[in-house]
Amino acid sequence: SVEVESVDRTGLMHRPFGVREVFEVVWGFLQQFLLVALACILVRQAGHAFAPKLGLFSTAESDFVAGFCTVNNHTNAKEIAKKLVAEKLVGCVNVVPSVSSIYRWEGNVVEDTEALMMIKTRRSLKSSVTSFIKQQHQYTVPEVIFTPIQEDGSNSDYLEWLRSATSIKTEL
Repeated sequence: SVEVESVDRTGLMHRPFGVREVFEVVWGFLQQFLLVALACILVRQAGHAFAPKLGLFSTAESDFVAGFCTVNNHTNAKEIAKKLVAEKLVGCVNVVPSVSSIYRWEGNVVEDTEALMMIKTRRSLKSSVTSFIKQQHQYTVPEVIFTPIQEDGSNSDYLEWLRSATSIKTEL
């Protein structure tokens, strides 16, 4: 495509973004979002002992959790996600098609491109979700981690939908 520079009413030069530039902006935003989410998780864990004294976090147990699981590729992540939703173990899984992962495995530092599943479910289903993922996953030690969803300030309509979209086998 041909990029053409233009001048707006203020006299400033502008040129349209190319596909690569748009991708870089979106990718940068996604990386920042994930870093902020991770920072929030770490701050919550580190500050948990002081939270009630400082009034930072609710001490009530949340009925809902958000989970993270990396998978070797986008296709496998979508397959696992569809099965989790079909089994009503989760209400929703967002699949981020490509994240860079750097980790230590068998004594070596490894860098891989993986897909990230962001999972929303009930706290009472965490163990079932973890077991299901371990059965379906290609890795011998899949990452499956959860953090509570802060219900105070969250969209209560969404949380009620999440409750109705998941089921506990003993409730059936």
